[in-house]
Amino acid sequence: MRVRIVYVFITFALVSLLAPAMALAQDQPDIEVSDLEWRHDVNKKYRLRGNFSRSPAPSPDFMQEVSAVFRNVGTKPVRFVTWEYVVYADSDTTKELRVYKFRSKAPLRPGESVRLSKQGFNIQHRRRVEARVVRIEYADRSVWQRAKF
Repeated sequence: MRVRIVYVFITFALVSLLAPAMALAQDQPDIEVSDLEWRHDVNKKYRLRGNFSRSPAPSPDFMQEVSAVFRNVGTKPVRFVTWEYVVYADSDTTKELRVYKFRSKAPLRPGESVRLSKQGFNIQHRRRVEARVVRIEYADRSVWQRAKF
């Protein structure tokens, strides 16, 4: 009988701890995304210039950069943000052509904003693009997860 009471108590404690985390997956994120930017050839200023007749020409490093402003509109400090850069078909926002997923360290207190950026090769850009938050890791180790569709 005593073991059963301990088991019920532990089960109740675990459910009460996990229930808020499960409910968070269905709410809107505590981070707003704005001012999405895409840049082509971010290493252009570092390329060698001039006539290099005796040495091979340097290979082009056409690296792209994607960035957006993330603002913490919630009440808890944020540690990490996992976000996606989504490229849609030009006329249809339901058809995703490519999704790039990034995880950024973003120490944000409530009300603060920061521009997060990631660089890479062959990051596509079209007329219809979006940056969206997928996962938020808070300073108190709790997690918000975007609901799966």
